[in-house]
Amino acid sequence: MTRVVRPRRGIETGEASSRAAARLEGQGLKVRTGAWARQPPEEPPAVPERLTRLDGEELMDLFRRVNEWVKYLGLQLTAAETDEKLARTRMDRVEAVIMVENRDERAVATQKALVHSDARYHEQEDRVQEIYEYRKLVGALYSQVDSTLFHLSREITRRADADGGGRASRARRWTP
Repeated sequence: MTRVVRPRRGIETGEASSRAAARLEGQGLKVRTGAWARQPPEEPPAVPERLTRLDGEELMDLFRRVNEWVKYLGLQLTAAETDEKLARTRMDRVEAVIMVENRDERAVATQKALVHSDARYHEQEDRVQEIYEYRKLVGALYSQVDSTLFHLSREITRRADADGGGRASRARRWTP
């Protein structure tokens, strides 16, 4: 298994997520630059084809490295979601302003057409689209590493049960 090491970065934040991060940083949690947000130094590890052949130490190291990615991408996803919400709110506000400006138009369809042809609306719509695209990609990456973490967790549980540990042995231990 080859490990590619690269420089660590913090999470990317937009306006809304930066405000939330600043609030947390006021509580002593360094969300943008601290351990919470550091990008893992290596590419996300792949699960080996023969996972059952890894020894316990290798399995736990793999679990730790995947979990670092789950935590990092989870925080990145949350930041993108809050930024997307702000962008959508701003787009709705611009739409409302343009509708009010065109309130003399009797037909609602005409008012909506005027909204969708306004450059101010296009600017906000483009911003929402940009943030949406980013959030969707981060969400897909998060889903992949979360699925990998689940797979590794199942292997750890399987081993614990096979070794006489786990739920089955705990139940037997306390049954009279």
